[in-house]
Amino acid sequence: MSSVLWSCPECKKVMQRKNLYPHLRVVHFYTREQIEGMKSEVSRQAAQEGAPPYEEVICPLCEERFVSHKRLAAHCEEEHADEGADGEPQNYAVFTVSFANKQEFDRWLDEQQQESGTTFYTRSSSKLKGLMELRCNRAGKYVKRTEDRATKSKRDVSHCSCFLSVKMEEDGSVHAEGCLGHAGHKIDRALLRLTPSQQQFLKGLLEEFTPDYIIKRLRRDYPANVSRLHYVTKGDLWSIVNRFELRPGFRHKEDMASLKARKDEGNPDDGIRLLELPEESTGRGFRMIIFTRNRRGISIDDTHNATRYDLKLATVMVMNERDAGVPAAFLLSGSMTAQDVEKLFLEIREVVPEFDPIQVVTDEAPCFYNGFRAVFPNSRAKLHYCRWHVEKTWQRNANKLVEKISVMQANVNALVNTDTEEAMELLTAINELVSEASRIGLTAIKGIAARPELTHVGGKPKLTRVQLYTRQQSRVTRSALSHGRPDSDSED
Repeated sequence: MSSVLWSCPECKKVMQRKNLYPHLRVVHFYTREQIEGMKSEVSRQAAQEGAPPYEEVICPLCEERFVSHKRLAAHCEEEHADEGADGEPQNYAVFTVSFANKQEFDRWLDEQQQESGTTFYTRSSSKLKGLMELRCNRAGKYVKRTEDRATKSKRDVSHCSCFLSVKMEEDGSVHAEGCLGHAGHKIDRALLRLTPSQQQFLKGLLEEFTPDYIIKRLRRDYPANVSRLHYVTKGDLWSIVNRFELRPGFRHKEDMASLKARKDEGNPDDGIRLLELPEESTGRGFRMIIFTRNRRGISIDDTHNATRYDLKLATVMVMNERDAGVPAAFLLSGSMTAQDVEKLFLEIREVVPEFDPIQVVTDEAPCFYNGFRAVFPNSRAKLHYCRWHVEKTWQRNANKLVEKISVMQANVNALVNTDTEEAMELLTAINELVSEASRIGLTAIKGIAARPELTHVGGKPKLTRVQLYTRQQSRVTRSALSHGRPDSDSED
């Protein structure tokens, strides 16, 4: 039959091929699956007769046209064996394989895709006839499906020599014919899809490790030119999490609705003891208390910016049987006051009525200890401030004092070089303050001193003479100032 005219398999009416499929659908009530099967059969017959199939295949290297991917592969083996994949030699041999069942075929296909750097997509299929045509995902026409965001296609060429024609028999066996050599594009494993076995492997890792650790491990264990796993991103891992439902606490896409659903379930193993939803969109009024397994001892502190919301996270740390600190309870709140902390300890008292720690360790913020004492007023616990927090606060305040002294010294220098009555009055006042500070022993402002020979009364300072004041170049470092001792008292 001519490549232009075809006969209907039902009524033998001759018509153009473009009219054959509407005819089968309208006149003979063919289903969509039957139409697809007929398209595959027409293409197969056209290839056997040497006529162009339903879609012409064009060589991406020399633009020669062929009737099938099989003939394109044979052409590439003869003409482009050493230059096919962007200069990388390829094996364009067409092979035929058979398998006893689809499971064996799927395992083989998974291995071949990883080894050859290939991802197949289904070009056409027919369940009725058991036919399936697989093509390289780097070939084809890109159709943009959204205008809301910028997108980029992985497809570089219109046709690639890599293909697979699959036939599934009624007895379950599978026969495949194809070629795994690529033409016209570089083999980039970063653009491949994750195979089913790779997805299962990542699923197992996500059940035990954090995404950052997984990515670091994959970069180390899998070379870039060998496996797609080398290029795994957090986006890939997030897709695996959603696909395999690895979010045990997830109930709803809205965070607050998900938390409320978990609280309403009343699962004692969930750990949520108290949930108060926010009163405002800023998160104000939100409180959530979470318990882990009971342990002994207590240390409490809060953390800012723990989530994408403007919330604070307070963690109660306890000592386990190995004297190691482990988290036992959490308070996630829009504010961190003594009243908020009190609610946390109310839940602790309900779970452990006999709770009576010996020591309470916290930073200098009073809300934690005040909240604890409000619930356990008769506790024997002694308060210990964290030395690290106290030292940081001391250094921060000392740094502020140093900055103020530097500003005052700069102002004095400016006044000294100003020949006005107002400047003289200010300098006299500063001199009195320095004298008083020296009398009571304030070394922090010892860096400003008067020149005794120029403190006479009644004389107006002249700029041509020696300045009235000079700045004592004290080598007082900030660290020394924070400990209250200067390194040197020498004058320049």
